[in-house]
Amino acid sequence: MESADELLKNLGLECNRIGPDTLVVRQVPALLRETDVAMLLLDLIADLRSVGDS
Repeated sequence: MESADELLKNLGLECNRIGPDTLVVRQVPALLRETDVAMLLLDLIADLRSVGDS
């Protein structure tokens, strides 16, 4: 299974961790520019955690 960083990169999201609970989003694909990227990332992280727990 690919890492969360690889998954984000494959989705065209460039993120960097700047703290234990903080990400900075540096790049978003044009198709997602009207999207609530923060909510998208929170949902994605929750999904990754639930998959990791199963």
